[in-house]
Amino acid sequence: MKNVVMGTAGHVDHGKTSLIKAMTGIDCDRLAEEKKREITIDIGFANIDLSEDNVIGIVDVPGHERFIKNMLAGVSGIDFVLMVIAADDGVMPQTLEHLDICQLLGIKRGIIAITKKDLVDEEWIELLCGEIKQSVKDTFLESAPICPVSVNDGISVRNLKEEIIKLANETEARNEWGGLRFPVDRVFTMKGAGTVVTGTLVSGTFHLNQELVILPDNREVRVRQLQIHGRSTERAGAGRRIAVNLTGVDVDEVKRGNVVAETGTLTVANLLDVKLKVLKRIRRPVKNRSRIRFYIGTQEIIGRISILDKVIIEPGDEAYARIRLESEVVCNFRDNFIFRDFPGKITLGGGIVLETEPSLKGKKSDICGSLKMKEKGTPEEIVLQCIEDSGYKLSSEDGILSKTNLESEKGSVIIKRLIQDGLAVKFESDGSYISRRYFEKLKSDSIQMMKKYFEENKRKTWVSIPEIRSKYFKSIDKKLFNYVMEDLINESSVARSLSGSGYRHSEGSEGVFAEEERIRDKIQAIYLEKEFNGPDEDGLMDYVDSKLVEAKEILQVLVDAGVILKLGAHAFAHSDIVEAAKLKIIALLKEKGEINIADVRSELNTSRKFAVPLMEYFDSKNITMRKGDVRVIYKAG
Repeated sequence: MKNVVMGTAGHVDHGKTSLIKAMTGIDCDRLAEEKKREITIDIGFANIDLSEDNVIGIVDVPGHERFIKNMLAGVSGIDFVLMVIAADDGVMPQTLEHLDICQLLGIKRGIIAITKKDLVDEEWIELLCGEIKQSVKDTFLESAPICPVSVNDGISVRNLKEEIIKLANETEARNEWGGLRFPVDRVFTMKGAGTVVTGTLVSGTFHLNQELVILPDNREVRVRQLQIHGRSTERAGAGRRIAVNLTGVDVDEVKRGNVVAETGTLTVANLLDVKLKVLKRIRRPVKNRSRIRFYIGTQEIIGRISILDKVIIEPGDEAYARIRLESEVVCNFRDNFIFRDFPGKITLGGGIVLETEPSLKGKKSDICGSLKMKEKGTPEEIVLQCIEDSGYKLSSEDGILSKTNLESEKGSVIIKRLIQDGLAVKFESDGSYISRRYFEKLKSDSIQMMKKYFEENKRKTWVSIPEIRSKYFKSIDKKLFNYVMEDLINESSVARSLSGSGYRHSEGSEGVFAEEERIRDKIQAIYLEKEFNGPDEDGLMDYVDSKLVEAKEILQVLVDAGVILKLGAHAFAHSDIVEAAKLKIIALLKEKGEINIADVRSELNTSRKFAVPLMEYFDSKNITMRKGDVRVIYKAG
């Protein structure tokens, strides 16, 4: 037996609460006003105990149209419904509205109870069964058992109870191993305990001392005590009605509509892309920019609809839309929701969440294409679409799983398959992802922009990543652009300078590369030949000239690569010459103990212009140490 939750539904005064009391002995009307008016106002709770560990939780909802928002909070977490229809009244407006709501919320199973059967004869019951079957045709209750019952007839109550137990046994168990999700439908305080919240655990498992958050405020709390139908427990899994005693939050800091969850497992948003379905029963179409009341889980939020693929949505029709909410909602991909008119008098329809906090850019046709894939695609297609929707922004595996509401293991397998099929790219350094289509497009654009850059800067040999990115790709993440350059280099589409800081496209640059190599070799030869009497940047032009490349830029490339050392503002020397000089200076110091600049000039046959910056360079490298006007061998400390 699995732990499941059944919810009631039906028109006001059709005997839902009385029927639950007859089956369980529990009066779900807990409020004084409910007892005074003999009408259910808010949701109530009961249970059918099958054994100590096997319980059918029951949520009793109000039937009056004025309390539909309370009804919505109650049915949001149920596994199947008990649709109650009074024999003396038949199918009524809230019967149909509750049926529509359950259908829109994706409830798959249910039982129909015809109450007050003792007030009519058998012939009337048969006629009513025909009317009911016609009313539930093409809905999830089309094949549901119909059970005539009277609270004054114990046999009929037991028969109904047996049908409920049978359906509970056939109901699929909730996911106890997924992320914990607990929409709060009631909050109160108990003396000596503090804040208590109740609700139906949709997924995951509670345990004592568990650290959680209350969304959307992200308030940190800890589980102090757990109760299932009045019995204390150390653990409580999905599919149960649970009372949770929390520490870290006052009773006035949590309310119906909040969600208790594990950190990072649910999305908080106020902008949603959705698929809407408008009910056939409403009389007028839903117009663009309509203000609505939006219900998801136990939350009620005011919002506004922007229709994406139609001008209006006719009764019975569907459309993709964007809903902007006035406060944050807690939801996940493919969550069901209900929406009603702004005054809260008419249920207009429902839908599913397809995207949270969508990009504000893009054509409506592209947005709708993406939403269609997320609505109807395979898990692989949905994951790929999620990565594609990120465009040039890198995606993390956690982000993808959150966007698609997939279990970690299944999601990881799908992502690996997309990479193997060449549809997505993974960067091993940080485990981020991008779609192959966007990655190849960025590579292609990078080559084209490089060609444009060098066409506009004909004597430039190389361009740095920061320069080309700031000039043409400001919106692209620095890390992603580096990945693109590395990939282009690996496939020889882009060459990197000797220093590693400059880049150039390969195609059409063969002449430039050959000329650069010639000038580079010539510059090195000059500084090897001149030793410590080589030219500065301006003087280099007397030795080197080129129509294709800039000698100063190539000199800088050699400096960046450490081949040529810049000893001072106007002093350059080849690294091999400096290394040979180091050995001579060390030998001289060992011989004399200390040396001055004149000694350096004499030993290296150079000028003061080179001797001073050379010794300052050796000082900076901890080879020598200055003491007044002389140098000695460096000694630490």
